[in-house]
Amino acid sequence: MSAFEQLYKDHGCVWGKEPDEWLKMFAKNIKQKGKVLEIGVGEGRDAIWMAEQGFEVEGIDNAEAGIEKVQKMARERKIGLSCVSAQDFNYGKEKTRLFVLDL
Repeated sequence: MSAFEQLYKDHGCVWGKEPDEWLKMFAKNIKQKGKVLEIGVGEGRDAIWMAEQGFEVEGIDNAEAGIEKVQKMARERKIGLSCVSAQDFNYGKEKTRLFVLDL
């Protein structure tokens, strides 16, 4: 079990529920909403926010516990987004406009 898997299982919202301030500042300058791939979606605070702003969001992560939290929050807020494990992600040929890498 990875450290993040354990962290997400043992705690509520590790990173909080509000999106990253840098992301909010950056995204407000994007005029045309498009597809976003968030690599390292974690518990989903940024993915949820981006979907609420009109982006088509797909999140991937190695921690299944984090993915479960994202999916639960999306259902509760009635937000459509896709979130899968990095191993199951289909990289395909479609173009993504914005990549968000959480470090």
